[in-house]
Amino acid sequence: MDKVPDNVMDLLKELAIRSEKRRTGKGKREFLALKDEIEKALHAGYTIREVWEYLFEQKLVSIRYQSFNNYVRLYGLRQKDVAARSSVELGDSRLARNEKKRLETNESNEKSPPRTGFTHNPLPREDLL
Repeated sequence: MDKVPDNVMDLLKELAIRSEKRRTGKGKREFLALKDEIEKALHAGYTIREVWEYLFEQKLVSIRYQSFNNYVRLYGLRQKDVAARSSVELGDSRLARNEKKRLETNESNEKSPPRTGFTHNPLPREDLL
């Protein structure tokens, strides 16, 4: 059993040593420290796995790929999220163009003549029975 500390300072030192031994939150801190670099790498076109492998080999992160991937999704750093965010930041109007195209398509559908041909009516006509 652990010895009981004589004063508060010994207690604080013991708690500090124990917290260093625990891994809880260490990976998240490592990830957050490198968040900007990870985002830049993903924006440059590298895959999540490539970024993780490099950081893991360089011993910059100690977490496994699954946890790294979870943090990437949690903080919105996936390549899709980064590309969407950067297109909005750069003033790219792809979304506006798509919305405009969708509205034009709806307008052209409204102007088209009514369809002729077969239409399904679930109720039979009385004269055909």
